[in-house]
Amino acid sequence: MKKAFSKWYTYASMILLIVVAAMVAITPYFALKDPNVWPRVYISYVLLFSGVIYIGGGFIAQDIYRAIQRKKTNNWDFPLEDEYIEMAWKIYLPFLLAGFALLLGGLISFPFLR
Repeated sequence: MKKAFSKWYTYASMILLIVVAAMVAITPYFALKDPNVWPRVYISYVLLFSGVIYIGGGFIAQDIYRAIQRKKTNNWDFPLEDEYIEMAWKIYLPFLLAGFALLLGGLISFPFLR
């Protein structure tokens, strides 16, 4: 896990994931320009939902990676080698960090967007 924190592409992909979720949250408000159809508080809801989806999706992606490696090595009973565990963390960490950032952003922005 420590190696995943030291890679630059972990943070670059985290920022990219946050920007994508923020654009998905903000674009309908400005595109529709009708507060009855898309109130400002929906931006917070989309950020919160995106955070949950990112955390869950990242967990599923790394779990699938681990299952594929277990099938390749036919290692069902013993712990995986460290290189596979590190790669699983490299897959999961950007989604985890982006998910927590979006959850925090959604919770902080909720009272201000009412």
